[in-house]
Amino acid sequence: MIAKNNNALDINIESALVCCNELENILEQEKACLISGDIAQFQALLEDKSKLISMLVLEDTKLQKQISALAEPLDASILQQWQLLQDTLEQCKRQSSINGAMINHSLKSTYDALAVLRGGATAHSTTYTNNGRTQQQFGSKTIAKI
Repeated sequence: MIAKNNNALDINIESALVCCNELENILEQEKACLISGDIAQFQALLEDKSKLISMLVLEDTKLQKQISALAEPLDASILQQWQLLQDTLEQCKRQSSINGAMINHSLKSTYDALAVLRGGATAHSTTYTNNGRTQQQFGSKTIAKI
């Protein structure tokens, strides 16, 4: 029974690891798209990333059930696979944070440019609302005269 439980757990950890490696690859491609500005490819990657995350959620559910049902210690190879899975998940988390920061920076730059084009203040405005947030003031200012 011990070998059967460990074998099933090993298979599910390996399956989750495959999903994580694919997710890590997609996150790297996503970063390249953000750098190059390839929005069409970026959007295609979002669909693939969403599917992989759904698969990881299912694998996580399986693993949680198996781990909670274990009564015996795990062998060294499973512990090694588990650590590899944890490390890969951490790398995915880091890359996702980097990609998110790149998206937020781009979005902020876009909003700042839009505010300037509309003749208002940028996000660096020193005008604040009652709750301490910056206040966007849109008006009309002459940018150039012809």
